[in-house]
Amino acid sequence: MHNFQKIAVVGYGNVGWHLVQDLHALTSCQLIIFSNSINGINDLDKKRVTIVNQLSQLNDLKPDLVFLSVRDQNIFSVVENLHNKLPIVITSGTVKSSDLTKKGFKLSATFYPFQSFRKYVELHVKNYPVFITSEDTQMISKLTELALELKKTPVVIDEKQKPFIHLAGVLANNFTNFLYIKAYQFLQKSDVSPEHLVPLIMETALRLQSISPDQVQTGPAIRNDKQIVIEHLNLIEDPQLKELYKIFSEFIYQYFSSKA
Repeated sequence: MHNFQKIAVVGYGNVGWHLVQDLHALTSCQLIIFSNSINGINDLDKKRVTIVNQLSQLNDLKPDLVFLSVRDQNIFSVVENLHNKLPIVITSGTVKSSDLTKKGFKLSATFYPFQSFRKYVELHVKNYPVFITSEDTQMISKLTELALELKKTPVVIDEKQKPFIHLAGVLANNFTNFLYIKAYQFLQKSDVSPEHLVPLIMETALRLQSISPDQVQTGPAIRNDKQIVIEHLNLIEDPQLKELYKIFSEFIYQYFSSKA
């Protein structure tokens, strides 16, 4: 068992909000929350939740674990207010937990939830990977148990792997979501409901549960259908998007031509 009886969460934004909801579901766990905004916190069980407004209060409360769910650029300014004996766990996909060890913290780790979060928005997929790193084997074991108890999939990784995981997430999620925005705009401009894109997006995503993306690529670029590509380019008014379409089309064609 992880034996975390008292857990603190610093930050109540997109990641912090979801982390608190999951931890609050553990009836054996006392929560301490530090946040500049208390919106939504009042919905939690006050008997099991303590709200603090100064980071130094955590030093006195001595939680078994302190999750830092703040912006990456704020992590090191936050830990300056915390005692180095507190076990610190970052949820960041870019900052290294070993950097906290170099700052003098006895125990530090990563608990990186690999999912897209929006505050107050419930997830459709609640069982997702949580990437765990630490130089302490006992901490890895305890965080693995905690992830399982939260009904997540713990994956222990080396810190050198984390940047590649984060990059893959940006490519697969952040960039594609921006393309969804542009696709929605095209349909709205032509008086077609963007909702018609959802089944296409869902089918593409669901295929990846059993098939490699290499096997499901379709469209004019992979066929080198230059006529369709030209017609599409003529429809695009935004010069940056036009250039992006050209780059994607050429990239796709070259990639699959090299594999033929």
